[in-house]
Amino acid sequence: MRSKKRLFSAGISLVAAFLGGLWAVPVQAGQVVVRLEGGQVQQGIAQNRSLKIQSPGVVQESEVRFSDLLPDTPYDLDLTLVDGRVLAGVDMSWYESLDQPEKPAEALNDDDRAEIDAIVRDVPSFYDRSELLKLAGNHDRAVGLVQLVRDRAFHASKSDEVIWRVELYYFQYQAGGWEKVQQQNKVLRRERFATRQQYENVVDHLDWVEKLGGIICHDDKPVRIELSTEELSRSRDQKENQQPSGG
Repeated sequence: MRSKKRLFSAGISLVAAFLGGLWAVPVQAGQVVVRLEGGQVQQGIAQNRSLKIQSPGVVQESEVRFSDLLPDTPYDLDLTLVDGRVLAGVDMSWYESLDQPEKPAEALNDDDRAEIDAIVRDVPSFYDRSELLKLAGNHDRAVGLVQLVRDRAFHASKSDEVIWRVELYYFQYQAGGWEKVQQQNKVLRRERFATRQQYENVVDHLDWVEKLGGIICHDDKPVRIELSTEELSRSRDQKENQQPSGG
């Protein structure tokens, strides 16, 4: 009887030791390395807005390394360059996981873009204008990066104040037309500037970059991102082709 009890106790101890060993294994922290061709980074931040967490990067000239990132967690990377330009990562993927469709959807066409742009420009009453900065997706669903601006005087405001928001909008094509998905907006930036000059100093130096958005580390191998001079120039050209930020 005593022998059986000793065997049972030994078995329990082995199981406990095994489980304790599993729990003691540290979670592998992820790393992301970003390298810019023809640009020097001043500082970098990796952030997850939903979890309200940030991790600073270690900069070495044209390269910035982010360490200790949570695994399987999407991060947007913001890089401030030596010349004052800010590359802001934006995740233009759909707001929820979706099963792959049976056949690939058609690409967005000019009519799709025009219809979505018209929806965006139907400005909420508080704001003076709403602008579509970026659009990604297909003929079934699309994601838009939208900027909302209020620069008219309003109650309790100073004459030169500007209120600025940047959000992600989600659109679906159904019943023969595009519709905005309600209550799924994601706010990326929301600021109240004391002067128009402060507002322009921010937006004129800000470029939204999809390649720096929604970055996920799945294991202990670093994620490597290369931004070429051509990609940086294309991002700047797209920004300059947008409507002027002023009223």
